[in-house]
Amino acid sequence: MRLEAHSKTYGSQQNSSKREKFIATNAYINKGERFIINKLTMHLKELQEQTKPNTGRREKRIKLRAEIKHRLNISEDQQNEELVF
Repeated sequence: MRLEAHSKTYGSQQNSSKREKFIATNAYINKGERFIINKLTMHLKELQEQTKPNTGRREKRIKLRAEIKHRLNISEDQQNEELVF
């Protein structure tokens, strides 16, 4: 009887150490997964930031074209006014 109680306690200790190893291993895996997820998230944000200036450049080009057309129209109007007088 006494031997059985000792083996049950020892078995319980083994299960406890296995549980602790499992928890530690699981935490290590989760930490690695979090690292990979964070790394991929940062990479995605960098890619999104790189694409944003392209739209800004396009908008700048459109504004410049509009400004050029506006100035050309003004200069043409001035030339026409000079011809009329």
